[in-house]
Amino acid sequence: MAGIFYPESRQALADLLDHLAPQVPKKEKAVAVVVPHGSYFSCGRVMADLYGRLVLPPVAVIVGPNHSGIGERLSIASDSDWDTQLGPVPVDRELARAILKSVP
Repeated sequence: MAGIFYPESRQALADLLDHLAPQVPKKEKAVAVVVPHGSYFSCGRVMADLYGRLVLPPVAVIVGPNHSGIGERLSIASDSDWDTQLGPVPVDRELARAILKSVP
C-alpha cells in the first residue's frame, strides 16, 4: 500500500514518522494496545502518539485483517521476515510455530 496509505519512498516515510512521533520524556510499558490501522495521512498522528508513548517490547504479535480476501482468512508469518518500507523486521519463528501448533 506504499504510496496510498503511507509515502512510497523510504526517506519520505521516515521523515513523516519523525514528524508525527511525539517527544515523550517518560514512556510506558503496556501488555496490549489497540491501534487504528488506516492511512498514515488520516490516522497517523493517533498511531504515532500511541507508539511514541510506549516502551516497545522485544517481541510483538500484530493482528490485522485480510483486506484483499485473497488467500486464507487467517495466516501467520512463520518462516520469513516481515518486509516493510523501512526494511525487514525479523519474525520470531519459534513463537510463530508455537502459535501455529496451538491454533488450528
